[in-house]
Amino acid sequence: MKLSKRNERASQIIEAAFRLIKDKGYNNLTMQGLSTYANMSKGGINHYFKNKEEILIAVLEELDRKLFKTIDDKIENPEDPEDMLRKRCSGGFEMAKADPTLLYVLIDFTALSKNNSQYSEIIKHFFEKYRYLASVGVKGGITSGVYKNIIPEEFGVVMIAVWFGIWFQWALEQKAFNYDRVTKIVEDMMFNYLEGKKEKFFQNFDVDTN
Repeated sequence: MKLSKRNERASQIIEAAFRLIKDKGYNNLTMQGLSTYANMSKGGINHYFKNKEEILIAVLEELDRKLFKTIDDKIENPEDPEDMLRKRCSGGFEMAKADPTLLYVLIDFTALSKNNSQYSEIIKHFFEKYRYLASVGVKGGITSGVYKNIIPEEFGVVMIAVWFGIWFQWALEQKAFNYDRVTKIVEDMMFNYLEGKKEKFFQNFDVDTN
């Protein structure tokens, strides 16, 4: 019971830190501000986390856990490489749209990682994992003969660049483009390319007048 209560309190602090970073940015995250967001005294917060850096590392780890769980929960048939890849792709885009707070936090921490070795290692692990996840479905498709002339690891790099590029643009300026249409274009392009339908690859840019 005590462990469960402790975990609940720690989670409360981490969630409060997420909201604070979204609203005010990392540079304005203070223990006093966090105390207000968490509805807890500063002493109470210090009982679970020794300092601000410990809180921020916990936030990064929770961000990683949330993204992974949200995306992988979409997969219905892990034995089907195309289903796995499609669900990870659509799941990632749906997750970002449903909870852009995750993106605001990731943007801040990515910028901070250059000068903080702990943040840098977590961010590097984060991108390594998602490059790998993007490549897994491709490997299965190659084995089954559906995808050809593809290097899975390189495809993973490209997909992560596309995903995060769209996520970050949308998080910073949500009215700049039609999010659902753009993400559908990405998904169509991805599978046209993987299936060797190069002639259809660029058709995704045709104007949809409907």
